[in-house]
Amino acid sequence: MICVKGVIQVPMQTSGIEIAPETVGHILGEENLRVPLSQRSYRWQTEHVEDLYKDINGVIVDQTVDEYFIGSIVGIKSHGTTFIYDGQQRLATTMVLIAAIRDHFYSSGDEETARLIEDESLISKDRKTHEIRAHFVLNAEDHQFFHDRILLRPGATKRGAAKPQRESHKRIEKAAKIAKDFIGTTIVSNLPAGQSSKNLHRWLDFIKEGSCLSIGYPCRPMNEPAYDEKPRWDEGNSNSTKNRRVPTPGTLRYPLRMTNVNLFTRS
Repeated sequence: MICVKGVIQVPMQTSGIEIAPETVGHILGEENLRVPLSQRSYRWQTEHVEDLYKDINGVIVDQTVDEYFIGSIVGIKSHGTTFIYDGQQRLATTMVLIAAIRDHFYSSGDEETARLIEDESLISKDRKTHEIRAHFVLNAEDHQFFHDRILLRPGATKRGAAKPQRESHKRIEKAAKIAKDFIGTTIVSNLPAGQSSKNLHRWLDFIKEGSCLSIGYPCRPMNEPAYDEKPRWDEGNSNSTKNRRVPTPGTLRYPLRMTNVNLFTRS
């Protein structure tokens, strides 16, 4: 089974609602995800990170289950970039695990596989400019540390120099340690080299095709921008994604509508 990428859109005279079923792997492969500058920093504690990895492992080990619904995220597409307003913690934590798997291949001498993992989900060169770009950019407080500590390879000068300066950086650092330990104690524990590599690829394949989520986009009248030019703060309940206004590069003009429905098909 795979989660089939697709979009259901209900256009109306004055508004439309769009829900896109996706997988984490496909989302991270877009190369143009960004957390708006005003959104909160990385907040997941040890138990959240461990729970996510254990849940995914449980699905992979259970041969009768072939998908894992991570949850819903809220995003806005603007000029080729998808701004993530809810769900960034899940995406970042999954990216930490992918980076740790990359590190394992790199440290084992398989630099080619490490490079391919980077190109697919972490960082890659722009075809036209050859500029190296992160596939997922965190907010202003966390991006540089996340880029240097997580996205860069082991041995990179900037990675070695990356030191936590904020509490969110410490949480990112802790998540990286949990991911590395989880690979050693769970994914490749007591496996020979060949089998270890096979199991790591199995995890990457599952993240790409089996870790499902749904993306909700805000309703807005046709032919009008999704946000105002001047930044404003949240006008509603910051803990809810229903009928809520949140800050964007400006501010959303129209409330977000999320529908938790499973739109995935089997093939």
